[in-house]
Amino acid sequence: MPIRTRLLAFALISVVLVCAAGYLGIANGRHVRETQRETVLNSGPVFTQLATIKFSGLRIISAATDFGLFRLEDPIRNAPRMRNEEGEILDATRQLNDSLEKTRVVWERAGWDPAEIVRMIEIKVSYDHDLDFARVATEYWAPLALSPEQKRDVEDPIELERLADEDPSIALRRFIVSDDPDEIVERIAPYVERGFDNLVFHAPGNDQRRFLDQFCADVVPLLRERFSVATTRQDA
Repeated sequence: MPIRTRLLAFALISVVLVCAAGYLGIANGRHVRETQRETVLNSGPVFTQLATIKFSGLRIISAATDFGLFRLEDPIRNAPRMRNEEGEILDATRQLNDSLEKTRVVWERAGWDPAEIVRMIEIKVSYDHDLDFARVATEYWAPLALSPEQKRDVEDPIELERLADEDPSIALRRFIVSDDPDEIVERIAPYVERGFDNLVFHAPGNDQRRFLDQFCADVVPLLRERFSVATTRQDA
């Protein structure tokens, strides 16, 4: 067989082998991804855990806000209520940690490296140099802060709005509200310490530019300095 023919045959075989290897690699990669997906989809509890993580965080924010308000109002008279809020914070924190651990186990079972998972969380923050402005900005969201007992059997959105208007300050339970940058950082810290590295900040008011200007100038540098979180971003 002439040299040229041998080289041509060798090149053809090489191309076939490379294509076959590529196909097998793609097929294997697709199989791995499908296995990971099936593992997660068949792990129904993981979605329950993700929901628990969200609502545990909201419970912590709500209880911490109530604790702060009780302390400012009258720490002696409100001591029993403050102890109740402390218990609520501890219980929600235990629930949060338990759900995070169960979720981590599912990720590992699916074959994913936990280090590759982006841990994003939305944190509701009302920050302003004017504390009254920060508080009032949350009032639009008061219907979402109604207790389960208040919302039960209420289907009319107008009625929900009326119930919320009876005490718009209940919206404070759903937000970190402060005019102190250091306090904001301290109340965000538990989420970062639990592994969340992509922080999405939800500001409640209509003047988003005002929030972003103040938050980016006052709070974000402190977050970066304390946690060195390069992926922290501001989202309104």
